[in-house]
Amino acid sequence: MAAAGQGGKRARLAGGLALLLLLPLAGPAAARAPAPQPAPLKIYGMENKPTSFLHDGQPDGLAVELVARIQERLGRPERLEIIPWARANALARAEPNVVLAVLVRTPEREAILDFVGPVFTTRVSAYVVKGRLDELRRGDPGLHKVRAGGQRSTVFVSLPRRMGYNVTDEVTTAETAARMLMSRRFDLWFVAEELMPASMERAGYRPTRSSWRST
Repeated sequence: MAAAGQGGKRARLAGGLALLLLLPLAGPAAARAPAPQPAPLKIYGMENKPTSFLHDGQPDGLAVELVARIQERLGRPERLEIIPWARANALARAEPNVVLAVLVRTPEREAILDFVGPVFTTRVSAYVVKGRLDELRRGDPGLHKVRAGGQRSTVFVSLPRRMGYNVTDEVTTAETAARMLMSRRFDLWFVAEELMPASMERAGYRPTRSSWRST
């Protein structure tokens, strides 16, 4: 998880999740003087099934359950809200006491966010439509020149670009990226392995290994 802070550098979370996790360890010294009331948190997750998503209009998923358990243990009332990634990213950069659950840790994000975790390890993979991998590699063995796509303002765009891939298409959702790949509007789709199956299902395709080849 990551938290946007308060003050000149948004890498510090005043009264936020990172601080609250340490409160049970404060010991007798903390009992002698009342602790200041922590500032309210705004906790956001994104539509990234299975980590966080809406189910019958209610937040669900691994990140939602994790946040609920932490908040229950700390006796705090705030709950996670599912919002679009672009909005969550903008709020974390512009407002204090914002928690994002969960997102990939990168040097760029570490400059403005505090990371609390890790929660789990993920792997960014590249997918092509079954039957096209050999065709694409004949003209471009490393697949660095073919058109690639990923979700805007995410590590699924920034990481492949740093590695020299030709990311030409940035889209708002992983579902849109899946549709664009299957309609051959680009050739290579970068996404986290755990997000691919649900994205394919929402796009109307079966996320089976028979339909995909991973580079």
